[in-house]
Amino acid sequence: MSQQSPLTPEDLAALRAFTTPTVCNAIETFKVRPRGEGFMGPEIKCWFPSMSPMVGYAATAIIRASNPPPDPLPVKVTQLWEHVASVPGPRVLVVQDIDDRPVVPDHKAKSLSHETTFAEDITDVEALRGWLLDLTRQVAARLRTNQLRGRTVHLKIRFANFRTITRSHTFPKSTDVTQELWNVAAAMLTKNLPFPPLGVRLLGFSVSGFDNAESRQADMFCESENEKNVRLDTVSDWIQKRFGPAALSRAAELMHAAD
Repeated sequence: MSQQSPLTPEDLAALRAFTTPTVCNAIETFKVRPRGEGFMGPEIKCWFPSMSPMVGYAATAIIRASNPPPDPLPVKVTQLWEHVASVPGPRVLVVQDIDDRPVVPDHKAKSLSHETTFAEDITDVEALRGWLLDLTRQVAARLRTNQLRGRTVHLKIRFANFRTITRSHTFPKSTDVTQELWNVAAAMLTKNLPFPPLGVRLLGFSVSGFDNAESRQADMFCESENEKNVRLDTVSDWIQKRFGPAALSRAAELMHAAD
């Protein structure tokens, strides 16, 4: 098959007039696969509906982070970037994670979690704190979105040698307050990082032990010592819902945003 020439800027501009669902509906008429395949689930959301559609060439990759890599590596990181650079612009990097982890809807889940795998091992403690704060904020926001509060928080750390540890802490009362969750997460991270520093490959944060609707309703009438943090979360949730998750960041997150 001969390689086609990249689209002109005029062609790309014309394609931006169509949304992704519109293009997908047109592709269905080609009958290249059954119409019931390839659709997206409800967890895929448009965070910036005010922005125009993005059009570009996809550079695709498949990753697995749950198991130690073979030696030698089948693909080096430099080869990944060379592959991305070989794709004509504008580029869109699409990575499929094939780790064996079932997708469970939030309303049926026994825990809510977020984790991130780093392209390069991180030893800087402040950078790790910034990443963990971001994970904590995301989990806390999902708790409030789903009207849940949890009692037990879990921290997952995978080091450069692929040793993985998990630590947990249980609160006297359930919570969905970002600051309360972050205070415990930060303490667990500091306590469990070795010295001298060992590079960290993956960080994960989760909350479990959800309470029921009755206990949440009863808590609403109790005087909270964290009223300031509760109001902060309320404002933060509104801003991110209105303008997208990148519209607001806490100070510590800026440390890894500049990396």
